[in-house]
Amino acid sequence: MIPTQHSTPLRRILTLTLLGFFLHTVAQVPNKELRRLLTPYFASYSNPAYVNTLKYQVESVLTSASKRTVEVNLSDVFGMQPFTRNLIERIHAEVNALLPAPYNQYTLTILSGGKDIRLLLTAATTGHLEAGRMYGNTQYRGIPWVQNLSLPTQPTRGLQGRHLALWPSHGIRFVNGEGKWDYQRPHLFCTTEDLLTQSIVVPFLYPMLERAGAIVFTPRERDWQTQEVIVDNDAPSLGGTYTEQQGRHAWEAAGRGYGGTYATLTPSDDPHHAATARQCETTGSKERLSRAVWTPNITQSGEYAVYVTYPVLSHAVPDATYLITHGGISTIVRVNQQMGGGTWVYLGTFFFTAHNAGQNHITLTNHSKHSGVVAADAIRLGGGRGNSVRSDAVATSPISSGMPRHIEAARYSAQWMGLPPKVFSQKEGKNDYADDILCRPSAVNYMAGGSVYMPQDTGLCVPLELSLGLHSDAGFFPTPVPIGSLAIHTSAHDDGILATGVSRMTCRDLCEILLQQVTSDITYHYGGWARRQIFNRNYGETRLPRIPSAILEMFSHQNYLDMSRALSPTFKFHLARAIYKGILRYCALLHGTTSAVVAPLPIQCFSAEADAAARSILLRWQPTADALEPTATAQSFIVYQRTEGGGWDNGRHVYTPYYQTHAQPGLFYEFKVEAVNAGGRSMPSEVLCARIGVGASTPSILIVNGFQRLASPQPICTADSVGFDMLQDPGVPYLHTPEFAGRQLDFNPATIGQEGPGAMGYSGGELEGTLVRGNTFSYPSLHAADFLAAANLTVSSASRMAIEEGHVALSPYRMVDLILGAQRADGYSPTTYKTFPPRLQHLLSRYTLGGGSLMVSGAYIGTDMQSATERAFTAEVLHYTSAGAQRVDSLQHISGMNLHISYLGRPNAHHLSTTRLSILRPCLPAFATMLYTDTGWSAAVAHKGMKSSTIAFGFPLEQIMEDAERRNIMGAALRFLIENEK
Repeated sequence: MIPTQHSTPLRRILTLTLLGFFLHTVAQVPNKELRRLLTPYFASYSNPAYVNTLKYQVESVLTSASKRTVEVNLSDVFGMQPFTRNLIERIHAEVNALLPAPYNQYTLTILSGGKDIRLLLTAATTGHLEAGRMYGNTQYRGIPWVQNLSLPTQPTRGLQGRHLALWPSHGIRFVNGEGKWDYQRPHLFCTTEDLLTQSIVVPFLYPMLERAGAIVFTPRERDWQTQEVIVDNDAPSLGGTYTEQQGRHAWEAAGRGYGGTYATLTPSDDPHHAATARQCETTGSKERLSRAVWTPNITQSGEYAVYVTYPVLSHAVPDATYLITHGGISTIVRVNQQMGGGTWVYLGTFFFTAHNAGQNHITLTNHSKHSGVVAADAIRLGGGRGNSVRSDAVATSPISSGMPRHIEAARYSAQWMGLPPKVFSQKEGKNDYADDILCRPSAVNYMAGGSVYMPQDTGLCVPLELSLGLHSDAGFFPTPVPIGSLAIHTSAHDDGILATGVSRMTCRDLCEILLQQVTSDITYHYGGWARRQIFNRNYGETRLPRIPSAILEMFSHQNYLDMSRALSPTFKFHLARAIYKGILRYCALLHGTTSAVVAPLPIQCFSAEADAAARSILLRWQPTADALEPTATAQSFIVYQRTEGGGWDNGRHVYTPYYQTHAQPGLFYEFKVEAVNAGGRSMPSEVLCARIGVGASTPSILIVNGFQRLASPQPICTADSVGFDMLQDPGVPYLHTPEFAGRQLDFNPATIGQEGPGAMGYSGGELEGTLVRGNTFSYPSLHAADFLAAANLTVSSASRMAIEEGHVALSPYRMVDLILGAQRADGYSPTTYKTFPPRLQHLLSRYTLGGGSLMVSGAYIGTDMQSATERAFTAEVLHYTSAGAQRVDSLQHISGMNLHISYLGRPNAHHLSTTRLSILRPCLPAFATMLYTDTGWSAAVAHKGMKSSTIAFGFPLEQIMEDAERRNIMGAALRFLIENEK
């Protein structure tokens, strides 16, 4: 028997022992020994499918004997990688093998950031979304917000009916407390993120999505046209004219609407509720229609985005029909006025001709299939320049940015767009930087509020179903290795649930699909790409949207290796196409389908040949195979045409890779082609032209577009100099670009990672706000117009590929004009752009031997031909050899042929720019016909032969500053080659 005096301590010991046993068997307890055993495994763990830059940490290991479980808790970094089923099974097996008995017999759970890694498996690897991550029966089935009804085809298995929100990162903003406007990211490598991301999203991604059928909303201005024309019912003669035509129903007042000129827009201005709007009862009959007509005063021909605004009306109809007449061509666009009221609504971008009111107007009728009203207010053409003014204690007088509106941050364009202060001014004007960050996702929620995807919210009922911010700040490594792409989402906000009840983990699916597509496509085209993490972070752009959302950091603007690709227009195309395909695939999975079709690549081998006898023009081309996408096969084509520089028509749908059209003698025709399939339309081809001469025996010439080059500025990477030298070669943008801030000033790699003057990559700001002209892929039209100003000709045109592939013969033409612009084998572009490749040399040799006359022009037609074989070709066929390069910055004029022309080399908005031109040494009996005036070196060489004449210009004719001067040169060259043949 135990003595009584020992009973109390003994009971305490027994009680504690039993309690410990109970806690061990019922609850999980930390196991420091197991954590110690597993730490080396995760410290050395790697996944070859992506590049990790952070450390994996075992935060705890919890065990339960009663439940027979082991729970390994890792930091959230581990969950940032792409998982596959096989990888997850392998990790579990390898971790289990490290556990001692009895724990290796327990059920193992591995968590990262509190989530079982099995839940981090995404649709990118499984091919489907989990039920809680997809919309299911939730889908917008109504009439789209905006739809072009004049297109000859509509996608059926693309993004039709999908409303998407996207934007290109930041923009210039007012710096509160410093009294100035400034960019949100530093000037590096000739650009800044505020400008660079636009050059991917605006010319490539937006069109790709829209050609697939999507309706794209952006809180930033998307039009690079700096002209802006507004016509409003409250000022019917300002900016053009506004008129109303009364039919069976009269136009009436419709409450508050847009009003005012707003040369300056103050923070308190509300332009879309400053005046009045109009409405008219609808009719199903097309007789006695009522019309509202806006006729803008266009002072500069060009491409203009068309915006309309209308008030929010409870009885608005979903099929208000606008007839947009642009350059004499009419396009019908249907707008669902039951959504998006009180904002500028984008209808499309169209070519308008200057000073021709009869060819440019927008008409809204009251015809509808629905009972209700159509509403009319103001229309706006062009992006314009920023009109927001700001002030603070430093800048006591309000100041504007002085920049085009597309460069400004979303905070300002959102106000101009008509969004309320709760969207663009949450910091009450005290912090424009924060306002801009919050503005973008808040704009999404406001636009989508009340739609099927945000049914409990208040807003404008636009059924936005996806939100994506495109950035270029993927991080920085001090070592010279690529950075690549990463993505960001937020899973924990609003109890982890989106507005429709879908789990926020669907945002991780979006991130993974985008990263997988970008990594796969870029690796295919460029031999490798760094696939980075998926961050789960509390960022406004991913936290606030109540629809699936993500940020894609496409690359690092701080990293030279990334930027050596990112500044290439060809890379931008491939990157944008990968993002488009990722969105396409995610949206298909979101709605429970896998039948999405990828739109085709642009056509190639294009030609337009005039047949004077048949009074017709024959167009021919070839579809481009897509090795990455079996579904991206062209099933048909759309041929677009315009006449005498007017607007582009709405296209003709053809099922063959050729098209023959009747042509009236004396009229100048231009053409472009798109490939089509069920997924949508391709990006457009280059522009070619043709004309049939008036009368008999008009000379027939062929213009060959040999200028295909697209390139970044000249990269430099040596032990003591890293960056991009715009003085050596400014590169060749696609069409035009606002991305350049200024030339790089500091190249010292020892200062990598720093910012500001003296840091590697630091660049100037002399090009800020300049829309730099590049390769417009329409220079045959420019040359043809110049020739036709001098003579009556029959003109055909072709791409160089059509010549080299034998689809177009040179021999039938009396003269060939070969445009080479800034074509050159630069050694750094992903494509080799040789001026005269061997096949072309052979064809030109044979053509001139047969008696054909030849004109060539380009900045590198001498310096790009340096081998013995190449120099022999230029000497024997073109009658010159290269004598080096002429720097444009030391050149003011080029003279000869009784002309004295001015020349512009620096990047600019009006002309192609190059910084070096070819000095051509004549081979007797050829002679120098033009000189670089400042140096006396030969700029052009002419040769008059017994059968064939040639003239070669060592500079791009497209770079001449004055149109009249270029026209005079072209006319003189034409007369030399054709009118005085021996």
